[in-house]
Amino acid sequence: MQKILIYFEGIRIAIRSLKANRLRTILTMLGVSIGIFAITIIFTIVNSLNYNLNRNLSELGNSVLFVYHFPWSGESFGNWQKYVKRPRVNFQEYQQLKKNLTRVEGVSLEARMGGQTLKYSSKTVNGAQLRCVTQDYVANNALEIGLGRPFTDLEADAGRPVCILGHTVAENLFGDLYPVGREIRMRGKNLRVIGVLEKSGANMFGDSPDGGIYVPYGFGARMYDMSRRRVDKYIMVKARDVRDIDLIENDIIGLMRSSRGLRPKAENDFSINRPEMLLDVFENVTKYLRSGGLFISIFAVIVAGFGIGNIMFTTVKERTFEIGLQKSLGAERGVILFQFLMESVLLCLVGGIFGLLLNFGVAASMQALIDSMEIDFEVVISTSSVLFGVFLSVIIGLASGVIPSVVASKLDPVEAMRR
Repeated sequence: MQKILIYFEGIRIAIRSLKANRLRTILTMLGVSIGIFAITIIFTIVNSLNYNLNRNLSELGNSVLFVYHFPWSGESFGNWQKYVKRPRVNFQEYQQLKKNLTRVEGVSLEARMGGQTLKYSSKTVNGAQLRCVTQDYVANNALEIGLGRPFTDLEADAGRPVCILGHTVAENLFGDLYPVGREIRMRGKNLRVIGVLEKSGANMFGDSPDGGIYVPYGFGARMYDMSRRRVDKYIMVKARDVRDIDLIENDIIGLMRSSRGLRPKAENDFSINRPEMLLDVFENVTKYLRSGGLFISIFAVIVAGFGIGNIMFTTVKERTFEIGLQKSLGAERGVILFQFLMESVLLCLVGGIFGLLLNFGVAASMQALIDSMEIDFEVVISTSSVLFGVFLSVIIGLASGVIPSVVASKLDPVEAMRR
């Protein structure tokens, strides 16, 4: 019991010493705070990116395939010149897949063009993204119609002048007016609004249905030359059962090769992409981000550790007489060692906690900024990163304070009191 009281007294002395040198304590803790903040904010960014990417891809599910000229894999970065020259998918290939694929829930084609100007009465919306789509597009992408309805088969096949508006576009054009059934103008053409999408916000890639206008593919093809390379197109295939996804992929490859007249030994001039392929690419990116960030942060922590060690040596020198007096009154080496080691640990622990609080504050500010931009992205602070920050603070304190504490515990009481 007496030893416990002695160690509690050691903690009290350590706290008193830190309070006695407030400015020095604050400046020393600042170095630790910056180091812990640097490490934990990297974990926060990486964890947030991973969480939101997984969430966005899970909304699509693992039962979809994308036929595109560019592969969603790491190899595309080194060979982008090769892939950018590939022919784009076209309407005939879409029809071939839709007609011949079995075990699928839907096949859709989308072509995107930005920078459209829409007009209704005296209202104008600039920069709306035009999406020329086929019948199954809305269902394949799990888009929710808030007002009105999706395209009928007849409207889609005939390329009728009808459209579905994103929530933001409809709001800016019509305000409080009911939009369904009204006509808008785009590139000199009249389009009848048949539906408005529910508000969804932008995903982590900045893509949002809210700022788009959706028209039947045939209507868009009469306005634009869809064979141009600048028109971004892809075919989306949704499987009825995820267990059939490999069979469907093989069927797509066979049909696409046949449609393009590729020889048996010729390489595919198209790519079949799955959402999970983006995870592999992203994991490589975050791996380098994490490694680079940790490398920089470790230097900050090491510098903070040297600073604390230097401060602790100064503290030992300033309190030499006090150490001699304690030892002459019977204080054991372990008590002196614990006293100074506890001062170092407390210094780092409080600094680490401030670093974590700074991390929480920056994360909250980031979330507020993201929310104000209406981007569907959640900043995630994991429990493991918080615990790691606390653990690292204690380790820094122990590592920085152990040598000065040992020096203090080995002082001769008589020599110490003479200084």
